[in-house]
Amino acid sequence: MLSAGFALLCVMREDRKMNEYEMIETPPSIDVAIERAAQHLPDGCTITIEVEHGGYNVALSTPDRGSTQSVDGGDGIRSDINHALCIANGFDDA
Repeated sequence: MLSAGFALLCVMREDRKMNEYEMIETPPSIDVAIERAAQHLPDGCTITIEVEHGGYNVALSTPDRGSTQSVDGGDGIRSDINHALCIANGFDDA
């Protein structure tokens, strides 16, 4: 488990798709995490955030798996979104 304030984020470069892991600070806001996902999520993949009384869930749908899976990045919703993005790009297993 990572220490508070840090999450495993995939390094994203504008000239190509995500290509490696690097330990850096968690995105400063949910907006930044969502913008990264929107920019780097592969075609056909969807990240869904469900909010209900008492909690929330971040789920990833990928066309190759044919199903939706819950994702837990270990450090709140921002890391959950990023972890889903890493799985979608093949840098992490579900």
